[in-house]
Amino acid sequence: MTATLRVSVLCDGEPDGSIDPVRERAIVSVHSLRDAPPEAFDCEVVYLAEAPDPAWAAALASAPSLVWVHWGGVGIDGVALPEGVQVSTSRGVLDQAMAEYAVLLTLAALRGLWETREQQARRAWAPRPTRRLADSRVVILGAGSIGRATADAVRALGGSVRLVGRSHRTDEVHGQILGPEDLDAALPLADILIVTLPSTPATRGLVGSRVFERMPDGSYLINIGRGSVVDEKALVAALREGRLSGAALDVVSTEPLPPGHPLWSEPGVVISPHMSASAEGDWERLLELFLQNLDLHLTGRPLLNVIDVGQGFVATETP
Repeated sequence: MTATLRVSVLCDGEPDGSIDPVRERAIVSVHSLRDAPPEAFDCEVVYLAEAPDPAWAAALASAPSLVWVHWGGVGIDGVALPEGVQVSTSRGVLDQAMAEYAVLLTLAALRGLWETREQQARRAWAPRPTRRLADSRVVILGAGSIGRATADAVRALGGSVRLVGRSHRTDEVHGQILGPEDLDAALPLADILIVTLPSTPATRGLVGSRVFERMPDGSYLINIGRGSVVDEKALVAALREGRLSGAALDVVSTEPLPPGHPLWSEPGVVISPHMSASAEGDWERLLELFLQNLDLHLTGRPLLNVIDVGQGFVATETP
């Protein structure tokens, strides 16, 4: 059968890997988002590997035949998406990498890895006891696929976990998932608070002074979700007042973090450049999900991971 579906792959420069499997199913054009969009840009399907600038966002919004955009990420905050078309995301593909990174940061905090690194820089030999994950209580704020994968990874190392999602419910794998009304009661049990939430109107600034005041002294914040979820002024205050022992932030409210921001030099804080989801082989893993959806689209079946653009996440699952 001759392919007639028109698919455009939009990426930051050249594709990170082969798109031959897409060409086997459709007529494919590849465009760099670094270049201006062509005049009269049009296609039925777009694989969006990077967030579009205003010119490309306008081109997508005016493409007359466009019916579906697949976003090669998870969170859609900051991604200009056209109205009136189906949008799917890559939810689930990056869960394992992000869970591993969350556990890495958690272990580094509990076992004092950054203090050890500072001692090494001073050539100081100073053994000291540290804390075990198996003796620690972890609260994960966000019970979507990333939060659940993180819970699995923490439990595999002996840590106790409480998941807090958008509603109180029982999950057949993870047991009781707490709702927002349970957060105040859960926070005093959070030696580690791991944030995996997306950025939505309901989550922005959610982790602020009220949260830090209820966490036990000496606790840690780990954020692999979105920077806007954390009130950074309240975080700096909690660190300086000694309510928190430290924080590990893979995301911040303004990225890159401005050079003069106090979090750069705050003792006990580790900043990484929004890289928890990045791992070798991502292109192939992400493309595999797109191909699954492309085959569903070609046969007229419902797509995977269709999002509610207004809510900012997959509407068929309660995060």
